[in-house]
Amino acid sequence: MPQVASVGKSTQILYADDEDDLRVVVTRLLARVPDFEVQDVNSGAALLARLADPACKPDVILLDVMMPGLDGLETARRVRRTDQQTPIIFFTANAELTEQWRASDGPILGTLKKPFDPDMLALDILRMLGRQLSSDPAAPFPE
Repeated sequence: MPQVASVGKSTQILYADDEDDLRVVVTRLLARVPDFEVQDVNSGAALLARLADPACKPDVILLDVMMPGLDGLETARRVRRTDQQTPIIFFTANAELTEQWRASDGPILGTLKKPFDPDMLALDILRMLGRQLSSDPAAPFPE
């Protein structure tokens, strides 16, 4: 995996996914990236509750689309009612569902597909955020 160039400020990621095993894997993968700090929750409702805390100010929200109860699309719509700025990335095995997102629902940074390449997940998020990689693309992430 290529190494991320440090920008001095950590990137706060708030990740919601109802699949416990996947959430653990993704959180661990992203936590290996220098300057990434990941908080994870298991539902859309839990994400909204976390965002209600004034101390929670994520730089990006990574949001599973297919969750029971409050799905990712409705969760994102509720986030957008009060926050038009925080980038949201949909994370889904069924990208066709994101076609239900309307421009009038608010801005979305993009969609990442499941299954995903573990070596590329962090890089894909960084690219979506416009972050740069280090000059040595062969340098590994720290273990």
